[in-house]
Amino acid sequence: MLWARRLELVDAYTVHVRAVEPTIVAFMGRDKLDRFILRNPEVGLRMMDLLAERLGSSNERMAEIAHKEVVSRLASQILRLLESEGVVDREGRKLPAAYTHEELGTMIGAGRVAVSRAFKELREEGAVDTGRANVRVRDPEALRRIADREGH
Repeated sequence: MLWARRLELVDAYTVHVRAVEPTIVAFMGRDKLDRFILRNPEVGLRMMDLLAERLGSSNERMAEIAHKEVVSRLASQILRLLESEGVVDREGRKLPAAYTHEELGTMIGAGRVAVSRAFKELREEGAVDTGRANVRVRDPEALRRIADREGH
């Protein structure tokens, strides 16, 4: 899954996005898209699969917001990001992209300050180390346990 680094809606027709990795973006009007899908039904089927996957992911995140504390939501998001873009080096697994606390907060429905506090707790529990613009997982099992905790 590709995460946009920044998505800004300027007005109803203008969107600014900064990608995490090299990306190709193409625009197509609705009429042309409809004709393209009718000529290439496999594209429509793949789009349905992607939309269903994103809806499921969105439902999962909404359930997390309703039932989990910020630290558990952050742990879950770190695990998702590790699965989709994590790298392994001699010291373990880490996120290659430098996400700000504000960006992570947007992903989990929390403010920047709440994310900073949650990172402090994750570090204190030995699950992660954070450094200048990176997150390294020290104890994946501890991170999973924290992610699975129910809150409220």
